[in-house]
Amino acid sequence: MLFFASNGWNVREMVTREGFSPLSESRMSSPFVLLGLMLAPHKSTEAQKTLREYLQHHDVSWKTLRRTAERHRCTAMWYQRLRDDALLDLLPTSLRDELHRAWQENSERNANCRQTLGTILQTFQKASIEVALLKDTVAFCDSLHGDPGAPFVEQLNLLVRPNQSDSAWNLLRQQGYEELESAARRPRAAARRQQQPSLLRRPGSVVQVALHTRPAFGQAGRLLPERLYFEEGELTSFDGARVHIPRPHVRIFHQALEALLPQRQFARGHISLPHLAEFTLLARRYNGCFEWSRWMERALNNGLGNAFGAYLLLTEHLMGLPWPCVSKTFMAQRHFARILAAEKDAEIPQGILTRLLTRGYTWGTIPVWEWDRAGSQG
Repeated sequence: MLFFASNGWNVREMVTREGFSPLSESRMSSPFVLLGLMLAPHKSTEAQKTLREYLQHHDVSWKTLRRTAERHRCTAMWYQRLRDDALLDLLPTSLRDELHRAWQENSERNANCRQTLGTILQTFQKASIEVALLKDTVAFCDSLHGDPGAPFVEQLNLLVRPNQSDSAWNLLRQQGYEELESAARRPRAAARRQQQPSLLRRPGSVVQVALHTRPAFGQAGRLLPERLYFEEGELTSFDGARVHIPRPHVRIFHQALEALLPQRQFARGHISLPHLAEFTLLARRYNGCFEWSRWMERALNNGLGNAFGAYLLLTEHLMGLPWPCVSKTFMAQRHFARILAAEKDAEIPQGILTRLLTRGYTWGTIPVWEWDRAGSQG
């Protein structure tokens, strides 16, 4: 059982079966929490008012918030939310100008990504290569974020049939794409080489293309078979080209897995705020398209109940997503508190006890995760 009593977190008060106020001032002192509250989509009028009052009457470290936003790759999304919530006037002028420039640059980048995606899909269709969109690339089909400049799209994630992967790779090479090499993609064993997507990019372009032959790997791969994206997915059109996309319940499940497993995020206690925001947008839009109880049952049956429960608590308390009809387990709430403590510790160097406890849990857990979830990158 984990208790964190330093860095200002009162876990006995914070973690209860009833939860706690989504906008308590003691929690908003954490850059991770405050930034998360700002990134929450579709805020209520009360939440907007509470945020404005807090920013007006507290000594906010905008420099720390900017650093946290850069670490989470959500600077453009941060600007978009502040603009839509009419909070930009509270920022220092220099920071407001910086965020605006970041949003403009990201808008141009995403426009390039969208154009590139359409071109690739048309090329693959002419060659009779089936394609499914994965992860955040699916959002190009349904304008999930509303503002195309809000999300940071690291790469275009395309899933092709294994027996068509060579043809797809050769087509991209013929279009001028070159395969990227990086230290992060050098596997420790030859067997893991086949578990990485091919990363390609045209010289001089900022758009990376990840060519997948499986939706995911490791434990995530066992939960997300290929048929969910092709045979059981939806066939839609994008810029005149046919493309498969996952059904809402698969997409939301994949979103949670992607936030928790590939880089051992849950074990390390580092959860992406943009992932939380996108999960919240998906859950709100497609809430009537799936059953939360079955969604959580699948997680529980695969040893992910605490991870998914903690993730839902983060979306509830940071993003304002109403709690679904599933149980709030005590251990999920403990892990929720551990993640908040770990994220606060990432920005504030004080708190030796918290640091020892969070890191002790992390390094004691990672070997188990490596064994069970090795190769979950995908």
